Amino acid sequence: LVIGLTLLLALALTALILRHCDYRQLASSLQSAGKGSAFALSSQRAATLLAIQAGMATLLLVACVQIGLQAIRHLQQPFGFATQHTYLVELQSGAQHAHSAAEKQQDLLSIQRHWQQQTAVASVSLTTASPLHRFGDDQWQTVVALDSAFSAPQRTAGALIDEHFLPLLQIPLLTGRQFSAADIRSAARVVVLNQTLAQQLFPQLTLAEIPGQPIFWLNSQQPDQPYQVIGVIADLTIAGSIEPGRL
Repeated sequence: LVIGLTLLLALALTALILRHCDYRQLASSLQSAGKGSAFALSSQRAATLLAIQAGMATLLLVACVQIGLQAIRHLQQPFGFATQHTYLVELQSGAQHAHSAAEKQQDLLSIQRHWQQQTAVASVSLTTASPLHRFGDDQWQTVVALDSAFSAPQRTAGALIDEHFLPLLQIPLLTGRQFSAADIRSAARVVVLNQTLAQQLFPQLTLAEIPGQPIFWLNSQQPDQPYQVIGVIADLTIAGSIEPGRL
């Protein structure tokens, strides 16, 4: 926008100068310099040209300042989740890649218990995807729908989380409830949506009406069996990124 406005102003000022200046007289004056000749522009034209140039420069300056202030406000707005004194530790399977899912789960839980026993650690959450990640939201794209035939599939960013995740990051709950320890232990078929995905799936409902609604998850072990929406959380506001639907 700024580049386009600059080019437009440059063309406009060039056209004005070409219209009001007699370059042939200017060239002749330069060639005969020292012989008493001089190039003159009427005071009225000069004043008009200077006024237009000042107005154009002021307009460009105001536009640049407004764009700059808008960018600063966007960069300084809260992410929508806690970042201070919060750390992300990425775990790789390594030599345990061939282990069963149950063995991997026990390994993760033992790591979580180890960190929870540290006096300097307030809370620990296990998740497959954090809000800020070096791979962005493309790390796990999944599909949900309102029917088991997936007649109107909705692509979304997915994440497996535990009962500590939302409280730890202080992500606001807009309606419904968060996960409980019982949900995690029993692998309950329940999900939490962010506001964007909730409104994409249920545009005819208010946020308060969405908890209790069933949805179908294509990447689950039983995609023909519904999950129940138990809560809706607020969208995040990560600079430079359009908030996707989050499951």
